[in-house]
Amino acid sequence: MNLPTELLRTFIKAVDLGSFTRAGDAVGRTQSAVSLQMRRLEEMLDTQLVERGTHRVKLTEEGATLASYARRMLALNDEAVAGLARKTSNERFAWDSYRRFIQMYGDVVMGLKPVSKEEHDPFEVIIDMVKDKRGVKLDTDLDTDDLKELVQRFKALIRARIGRDFPVDPWEQLWGSVFAVFESWNNERARVYRELNDIPQSWGTAVNVQAMVFGNLGNTSATGVAFTRDAGTGEDLFNGELVGYALDAHMTQQLVMQALFRAVAAKRPGKGLLHHSDRGSQYCSQAYQKLLRQFGMQVSMSRKGNYWDNAPMESCWGSLKTELVHHRRFASREQAKREITEYIEIFYNRIRKQARLGHLSPAAFSQQYYAMQMAA
Repeated sequence: MNLPTELLRTFIKAVDLGSFTRAGDAVGRTQSAVSLQMRRLEEMLDTQLVERGTHRVKLTEEGATLASYARRMLALNDEAVAGLARKTSNERFAWDSYRRFIQMYGDVVMGLKPVSKEEHDPFEVIIDMVKDKRGVKLDTDLDTDDLKELVQRFKALIRARIGRDFPVDPWEQLWGSVFAVFESWNNERARVYRELNDIPQSWGTAVNVQAMVFGNLGNTSATGVAFTRDAGTGEDLFNGELVGYALDAHMTQQLVMQALFRAVAAKRPGKGLLHHSDRGSQYCSQAYQKLLRQFGMQVSMSRKGNYWDNAPMESCWGSLKTELVHHRRFASREQAKREITEYIEIFYNRIRKQARLGHLSPAAFSQQYYAMQMAA
């Protein structure tokens, strides 16, 4: 939905001053404009987006040429989840969507997230507790009753840690998400990112509100993130290969620089390669940023606690942990390094089949791609 440019500028300027209460009429007019466009969206879809839970709404954060993306999914509560279950004839899917929403909203909008890299995600801790109680290893092994329990535990966690209840009114959810996007423009990590990339404060940010589809409805439904270019050549190819890594007892600046050197040595990428990372102090350090500039790489960084845009890397580390590390007791650190290296180089990159690659390994997928290119 598009709002009048003058109105958006007024609203963003008010938000940039750091006080929604001072935004006054601008906020009120923005809410009225959004409400009107929401009704038009409902008419197009022949449904009520925020009352009956037949759809979810997605908010995306966009900032001109910024490589920033955030999403909040809303319009689910205790009443709507029942409607979603009836609409889809899939109760487990409805409650899985609800617990995902509470977890995401609690993290991004309400601020219930780890305060350091050493602290575990409080929502993931609860999920692990329920999985341990049920004797299962995967989130997908949890049944509907387990997901209902997670919803109640998540709500209790928010109430205990934040001091207020999780909002059940869809419009309150919507405005909480909208304001969270604008507030994020002035947080510390956003300011550091702008300084590192010479992005003017005056650019501001904006919010899109749109209907979305579900990625967790079943085997025919999916959502995720994938690379669209080969890291070495820039060609339109994604093969999921792990090309740079380093192992040591502690996460240090030198360790991440070592991993970067290894990746560059392996693939020799040309200038302009997009380098994405989280905003850990190691990646934000002057030495690491200087190294990226020397290699001619463009910098992209995730916001704190946001794991979705790191999906390929998180998937890789998840596979490493569940398929090797969690099942082994290493006699020494050197043994751990050796076996993890063998897992990556021999098994993960060359043997392990990946569904997103048509059930081929990264190496086999690359060979198939280049063979087709030569044949053409």
